[in-house]
Amino acid sequence: MRKTKTGYCITAINSKHWQSTNNLSFSPTSNFGFYLDFDLAEKDVLKNGGYIHESYYDYVVIESLYVNVPFTYSYSLEKNSRKWYAWNKKQNSFAECQEPSWATGIVHWYS
Repeated sequence: MRKTKTGYCITAINSKHWQSTNNLSFSPTSNFGFYLDFDLAEKDVLKNGGYIHESYYDYVVIESLYVNVPFTYSYSLEKNSRKWYAWNKKQNSFAECQEPSWATGIVHWYS
């Protein structure tokens, strides 16, 4: 039997380009890390670690994953398996927010 842990994937999203039907030269999403500790993942998002915002990404989602050792994973479909953050221009940082309506029902942002 495989050992299972919970991991956390940080994905940044450009909401305008995500909803656009135009041919993009940049991906509307980008992965900024994988953590085995949620608090460390959230701390990285809140301090804009790795310069997640890049003047391009206006949302970040942290998704829970079930990580089977070795090297396989699956996304949690539980209701609270994703936590969302939006870029706050005044504070120049990400702040926790509700799941955007355009993202409802979508999982596996990391690709």
